[in-house]
Amino acid sequence: MNDNIKTDFAEMEKKLKFYIDKGRVTGAVEVKEEPVISIKPDASLIKPLKKVSGFLGGFVAVDCSTRTLKRANNWGIYLMRAAYASVKERDVDWGYKERICTAVGDVHVRRSFLQDFRIEMESQIALNLLSDNALKRCDVHEDVRRTYLLLDGGGYFGGERKFRVSLYEKCEKDGINLLAISKN
Repeated sequence: MNDNIKTDFAEMEKKLKFYIDKGRVTGAVEVKEEPVISIKPDASLIKPLKKVSGFLGGFVAVDCSTRTLKRANNWGIYLMRAAYASVKERDVDWGYKERICTAVGDVHVRRSFLQDFRIEMESQIALNLLSDNALKRCDVHEDVRRTYLLLDGGGYFGGERKFRVSLYEKCEKDGINLLAISKN
């Protein structure tokens, strides 16, 4: 059993003991006002795709899914599995990391907590992959960026339910394109 899972079980034991001893502790949830981020679409920025016979670039993709292991009215135990793939030309490296997550609170608190946990886990794995040089820039022409990081969700960085700013900075420094696909 890896150290992360042992830590997760210790955290689960602590949270559930607190829940049994104190019950559900309710409190006011601070709602932070977020800035409105919207840009009017500019048709001149949309470029047609060109058909290519080969691609010399690379992709890294990270996505985290959640499976409920045990749930009650005011708590839940979840398995978080983050899968990743790194593709460079025809070489593919893929795998996954798992964590056990315990959330105490009503359904809205748990949903927010799990979303934060997923995005944090995705950010950490993406940073680890980029730090391990999973992709090196492989430009044929100096002005063409051919390395991409694919993230699941809106491309927001910094703060709650947002990817890490350090991930954005690493991609900007290394010339990696960010592709964030929102479900909404």
